[in-house]
Amino acid sequence: MEFYDRKEELRYLQESFEEDDFRFSVIYGRRRVGKTELIKKICEEKPHIYHLFSQDTEKRQIERLSSNIADYFNEPQPKLENWRETVEYIGRKLNEEKIILALDEFPYAIESEKTVPSHFQYLVDELLDDSDSMLILSGSTISIMMNQVLGYESPLYGRRTGQIDLKPFNFQQSIQAIDYSFKEAVKSYTVTGGTPMYLMSFNYNKKLKENLTEKVLNPNSMLFEEPEFLLRQELRNPSRYSSILGSIAEGYNKSNEISNNTGIPSGTISKYLKKLQKLRLITRETPVTASKKTKRSNYKITDNYISFWYRNIYPQKSAIEEKPDKTAEEILANLKHQTAETFEQICRETVQKDTEYSQVGRWWYKEDEIDVTATKDKKILLGEVKWTNQKTGLDLLKKLENKSSKVRWKKGERKVEYALFSKEGFTKNLQQEAENRSDLKTHNLKEIKKIMKAK
Repeated sequence: MEFYDRKEELRYLQESFEEDDFRFSVIYGRRRVGKTELIKKICEEKPHIYHLFSQDTEKRQIERLSSNIADYFNEPQPKLENWRETVEYIGRKLNEEKIILALDEFPYAIESEKTVPSHFQYLVDELLDDSDSMLILSGSTISIMMNQVLGYESPLYGRRTGQIDLKPFNFQQSIQAIDYSFKEAVKSYTVTGGTPMYLMSFNYNKKLKENLTEKVLNPNSMLFEEPEFLLRQELRNPSRYSSILGSIAEGYNKSNEISNNTGIPSGTISKYLKKLQKLRLITRETPVTASKKTKRSNYKITDNYISFWYRNIYPQKSAIEEKPDKTAEEILANLKHQTAETFEQICRETVQKDTEYSQVGRWWYKEDEIDVTATKDKKILLGEVKWTNQKTGLDLLKKLENKSSKVRWKKGERKVEYALFSKEGFTKNLQQEAENRSDLKTHNLKEIKKIMKAK
């Protein structure tokens, strides 16, 4: 798989390796975000041992790891009876020369023997203190990595010299890989989101419909059941969590709405929502101008593909298996609303990249909503986004200005700026208005593409 971006992460790992003392880094993040590719990239042209744990017994885990290490040092494999002997062997070898030992999918080792973190604490504290090698522990099971590797109660807590929370790409990073026109790239990103493996699964020499049919709607494809697999990896009983994701995808964003829609009692719904937040599958969104204690909150699915899947695949899996081509046509015809939401997301990202505003998000109150809202000190930016086939005119600006009076944030002392974003551009009247006003900026697709430096 071609490697994209991750410049900051590579820089950190490179600097860590160049240190003269022992370094211990933890890399974690959801499946498919590129942890293994990042590890392999930093290991290039460096002395290293890369080991991928699998779901196996403790005995076989130890045998395979020790075999891998012995092969690197060109020596017979030692007979190791337990993890204590294994980490002592690791300690001896990592003190012989400067090397990277990268242990991928470390949670599988913990699942085979719960005392593994304690043994690695002994390795780090007692055996590698004088080493100049580098240890990397990586894992996709967020709950295990957070609780048993990074968590306060973990024996490894406080031992790491650094960590990388590897997240999916944003749109600017994703378009390095999406080889479509900019407009088509927005639609494609609506489907795949920024998870590298999802992005790389598409063949951009083919049209979006073909990719959708072959890579998403094909029951034999990796993506067809990916969200269900993610839930099964993290949760023993994923059915309620899946129902919540389906409900949010349908537009039920508030806690009470989700409870009513799923039938999960209101007294327990928060437990499930918090768990999904910890797994990075949903996020709790509040208006940018609201206080931290506000009860005005919505829940949204964090990943575009998971949102797409629960909107389009989850409700009609049987129909898809029967007629994938017809379903692909129907999904593309109905993708406009979801693409409009993605475009709003991209426009907020544009503001983050191209302006000085520090807080960027949305604003809403009762029936009113503003797509792009950003604040810094006493300045506020209010923006509207249109993904339609018509040019955007003065009427949208007037509606935005009217709504601005309902935003109570620092009234009487703030400076307000306006921004409009449009797929098809703007009418002459609106362009003239923007030319005559310093507090109004307009952005069409060409200008957004330039800001994103898309190819």
